[in-house]
Amino acid sequence: IHPPPPPPPPPPAKKRTTSKRRTRIRPVQSQSTVEPGKLVAPVEIPDEIAEEELSDIGIEGGVIGGVEGGVVGGVLGGVVGGVLGGVVGEVEAPIRAVGEIRPPKLLREVSPVYPEIARQARVEGVVIVEAITDIYGRVQVVKVIKSIPLLDQAAVDAVYQWLYEPMVINGRPRGVIFIVRVTFQLR
Repeated sequence: IHPPPPPPPPPPAKKRTTSKRRTRIRPVQSQSTVEPGKLVAPVEIPDEIAEEELSDIGIEGGVIGGVEGGVVGGVLGGVVGGVLGGVVGEVEAPIRAVGEIRPPKLLREVSPVYPEIARQARVEGVVIVEAITDIYGRVQVVKVIKSIPLLDQAAVDAVYQWLYEPMVINGRPRGVIFIVRVTFQLR
């Protein structure tokens, strides 16, 4: 049993920079009537250019020493994407969905693209793959278990785009290994 990785660091603090001023230059616009869709050459070159100050501040609620990508309420020295109380570099291995552990709930399914050569050959069937999700429910690994050669790659490409509800076991996020059936049927 390994503890989860540490929590993410806090977001960066608002920067207070007075010596550096970045500006964006905008031309002063004069009012004139121009027909829409018609290109017109400028009548005169402006004498002055308006300046707009751009601020380079962090996120509201950020702290000094925070990092970009951190979360409000994170911990200084944490890792982006980490979990409270975790240890850097230690991630629990995915758990296999068998018995009491059910496959995760599918949140987003992308239909496979029927390969034209398979369509022309009138190939139909079910490609069975093993999928492994990360702690966020994103598919990380797809391996063909039952192959239909003309349809395999389309099935794998589709499953990589699917998103699952993250699995939490004993209060900890876990990756999951499970079986997916991808059906190809001509219509």
